[in-house]
Amino acid sequence: MSLLNVTHELRLQLPAEYKDRFSEFLLGLGYSGFVEGSIDCDISFEYGPEHLHHDYYVDNDKGLSPFVFYSVLQEELHEMLGRIYENLANLGLAREQVIAEWKVLQDAEWKESWKDSFRPLAMGDDLVVLPPWEDASVFQGRVTIIIDPGMAFGTGQHETTQLCLSMFLYHTKRRFQRVFDVGTGSGILAIAARKFGCDGLILGCDIDPDSVRIAAENAALNGCPEIKFTNDAVAHIDENNFDIVFANITAKPLLSLIPAIVERAAVGAEVLISGVLDSEEQDFTDVLSKNGLQVRFRTRQRDWIGLIATRK
Repeated sequence: MSLLNVTHELRLQLPAEYKDRFSEFLLGLGYSGFVEGSIDCDISFEYGPEHLHHDYYVDNDKGLSPFVFYSVLQEELHEMLGRIYENLANLGLAREQVIAEWKVLQDAEWKESWKDSFRPLAMGDDLVVLPPWEDASVFQGRVTIIIDPGMAFGTGQHETTQLCLSMFLYHTKRRFQRVFDVGTGSGILAIAARKFGCDGLILGCDIDPDSVRIAAENAALNGCPEIKFTNDAVAHIDENNFDIVFANITAKPLLSLIPAIVERAAVGAEVLISGVLDSEEQDFTDVLSKNGLQVRFRTRQRDWIGLIATRK
């Protein structure tokens, strides 16, 4: 087997009740390039609008939830696993509760494995998010967004991204001219804003330079090359008076960003927040209130909550 054409797969399995907390834990450590769950390969499925469903992922019959990571560098995955083990106690998990399995994939196997992790996602009858290898013409009548995730978070498969998309489509005024996407990841939310009529400035920022590059590539892929993406931190953004802000970031880092987000939001602006667990909601909403944001809408998907807050 040639080491030049292989990808290393690390699969972690842990008790299913820790699934959402472990997902937030990984994002908090700075690891966003993981696949949560397994594809049930026994499901008979043909793509088409009448078959769209986002729940392709299943836990196994032992009550374990898998998280899968890929890298061409095995050392990179070993280093990451070491950091995870060092911090498990913060979750109340013992090391022996997390099962680690390693696999080496040939290049062709890796490509197919990655494709299996990214299926079409429909939001009602309005929007479908597709990977580049799917045929967009099958989904006529819906706005389509093509996302090639690369190394960036945000294919639409994760609950936090779905919450933001749903809130934007069905629970906002959707008459916005200036859009700020904080922690843009793959750029999916910024692209959705343009596709649904926001024709003013759309600015996405991310501290990960790979995300900024990938987001710009996805915007161009979707015919939106004018969307601006920057590697600047929120506090260094000069633009302000945004009338909608997306903040799809986990609660701990997001708490430190709230004052800077409020400074850049116009009075009456809507701030769409996702990435907060229901156990964190009360403390989080107290911080929003202290910073001049009033929660007007709440929704939930599994243990994650989505909030729409208005700047007073």
